[in-house]
This record gives sequence, C-alpha cells and structure tokens, in this order.
Amino acid sequence: MRNALSIFALLCILAIPAQAKEMNLSEAQAVLAVNIFTKACFMNMGDMKKTEDFLNAQFQKHDEAKKQPFLNFTKTRTGDVWLASGAQGIFAIVLSDNGNCHVVAQNASRDGVHHHMANLAKQAAENLDSAINPHDVTIGSATKSSGFDVVGPDDKNLMVVVASTPIEQSLDKPDTVITLAISSY
Repeated sequence: MRNALSIFALLCILAIPAQAKEMNLSEAQAVLAVNIFTKACFMNMGDMKKTEDFLNAQFQKHDEAKKQPFLNFTKTRTGDVWLASGAQGIFAIVLSDNGNCHVVAQNASRDGVHHHMANLAKQAAENLDSAINPHDVTIGSATKSSGFDVVGPDDKNLMVVVASTPIEQSLDKPDTVITLAISSY
C-alpha cells in the first residue's frame, strides 16, 4: 500500500501546477486546498508522526495563543494548527490529538472543492488497495458536503473524508473545510 501511496502522491503533485496556470484565483484556491489536504492529511493515512513531520517541514506552526478559534471551528478539543500561505491565500491545517486532520480555506471555489474531492476519490480508488466508497453529494440548509470512506479488508471503515462548504458565502466563515476522520478512534 505504501508504494501505491507514493505513486498516488506523485500523480497529485504533478497534476496541480499544470492546471493552476489556467484557473481563476477562486478555482486555484480550491485546487490548493484539496492538494494541501491530500499531502498533509490523506497521504499520511492517520499516522500522527508522519503528518506532524510533514506539517513541520512544509508550514509554519500557528501561534499557540491564537490557535483556539481554529480548534473550536473544527470541533477539535486538543491539537495544533499550521498555516500555509502563498499567492493563492492562507490555509489552516488542524491536526487533532486523535489523528483527525482538517484543512480550512477562507476563500476557494466551493463547487471546485467538491469537483476536486471527487477526483481525489477517483484517484484513490484507482491507486490504493483499500476500497473507496464515495458519498452522495448532500445539500443541507446551510452546507453542501461530499466525500468518501476508505474501507479496509475487513469491510470496516478506516477513515472518512468529507469536504463541507457553505451554501451562502459569509465573511465570518471559511469557504471550505476538508476533514479526514480516523474511524478507529
């Protein structure tokens, strides 16, 4: 499975920069949000040490005194927050002490996030040994959600991946939250 993950990571890394040149900013932000999620959260499959090592090597850890709003927003009791910033904007990566991992994007194409999450599910199904069970897109009164389950050989969910975007854009809430929840906790 690790070899498949390495090949999968390479595919994700190579595909994004070529696409980003031809996108508007909002779509590029969606691509970057899903790409950060893929590399930081999904590729490490709940391995806390690997996730933390990756985040420390790539991003700046957020000030301890200022992380609580991100923990509260993602309903994370305890954990840490890293910030990724660049031309496409600022993204927060929240790593819970139980291994759950979230990427929060203040601005991103909400439809683009769901499109790229569907692509992630398709690539995972083609490249991983585990079964990938996509979720139907659901639209509630305030949010739209999409995602997939990663299922182990014993038909038990190993993790749940969900992207959630608000129906209406709001200045006080992010456009996107992508979550990897470890089912075994």
